[in-house]
Amino acid sequence: MQLSNSYCTFPVEKPFLFNALKHHAGYIRSFIEKCIGSGEDVLPALSDRLKSIGGSQMDLYTGNLALAEISVEISCTLRQKGLFPKERYLEWLKDNKGYRTLEVSDKSVWVLLEGNIPEHYIHIHPARHSLHTIRIRAGTLKSAVAVHIWSGIYNESPFNVNNVNIARKKLLCESPVKNLSHTSGLGALIKLLSSA
Repeated sequence: MQLSNSYCTFPVEKPFLFNALKHHAGYIRSFIEKCIGSGEDVLPALSDRLKSIGGSQMDLYTGNLALAEISVEISCTLRQKGLFPKERYLEWLKDNKGYRTLEVSDKSVWVLLEGNIPEHYIHIHPARHSLHTIRIRAGTLKSAVAVHIWSGIYNESPFNVNNVNIARKKLLCESPVKNLSHTSGLGALIKLLSSA
């Protein structure tokens, strides 16, 4: 499995730009499973791949809509509003300080911005305080993903604090945590990414 940092490798079609490893829990679960299936060979490149998550806070969509469903719904709304081609879309954004929000069928709300890749000019991510969305820190997400992959490859529990600290040290060069709570922070995110 190749672990490219390119946004274009994510499963969204042009003209959308969406960092699924940062914003879509369902995609993250499938990414974890693919990495586990690839075994130890994936570990050397994992740290670089997780850098695409960034270093700040973000909003993570936890609902049941797949990436393709979200992009199709947004695309249909934009078409109905006459916001294709690109120039119309960008003008629409400019009329509202450079961003817009749209609600999709599960009542989650999505922010639309200008993408920084010419062919992927519709940058989307979940809106803060939206239904089916939680606010998380980048370091917490990286740790949760790393411990799931590490634990899955070595058939260990991701909820064991020793495994968390091994994954944080070896894959992220991060300091250890003292404990885990299943109801908040890192422990809660590990639990969320465990559910199917």
